[in-house]
Amino acid sequence: MHRARTVKERGFLLVLKPGDGDDMLSNFQEMVSFLKEHEVVHQSIDTLDLHEEKAFGISTPPFIKAAMGGHPVEPFKLNLPKDDPDTTDRLAGFPKESQLVILLSNEEEIYAYTGSDLRTGKKYTYPELREMLKTKKKDKQFSVVIRPAASSNYKNTVNALDEMKTAGIQHYALVDITKGEEDYLRQIYR
Repeated sequence: MHRARTVKERGFLLVLKPGDGDDMLSNFQEMVSFLKEHEVVHQSIDTLDLHEEKAFGISTPPFIKAAMGGHPVEPFKLNLPKDDPDTTDRLAGFPKESQLVILLSNEEEIYAYTGSDLRTGKKYTYPELREMLKTKKKDKQFSVVIRPAASSNYKNTVNALDEMKTAGIQHYALVDITKGEEDYLRQIYR
């Protein structure tokens, strides 16, 4: 916060340069939110140069470089296994009644249900989901299945995975959404 105040008071230009890594998008989003919260308006986004890449051992992902260069960017596609035996095995011992299924649609559209009847669920915001996860994690049999829809994006999926880490959820898996779940999401998010 002290540095944000200094940047603001002295009128410095703060340049954000995203690198790579699993939590790059969520960290970048947190930084942008932090700057907005502290009213730092002199900011820009750039890519890491060759010297920075060499010094830090990271690079700006190609899709970000392309987007910043004004080139069209293909939407990020998640290639999830249809039936990953490891995923199935990891959650096989957990009762269905204690399993939360999280369906991700567009950027902020989250629908979650417990058990096997998806009509018993409800829509959540990320703060609501976080609070619910924190209370449910006390159950040793609790597990979570995250299912991104075709309309979901990389950011939404990473945010959901970050929520698992933030809430301290030990047993979760990322798997393909079913056709029935996808159809249901289209109905409720029209």
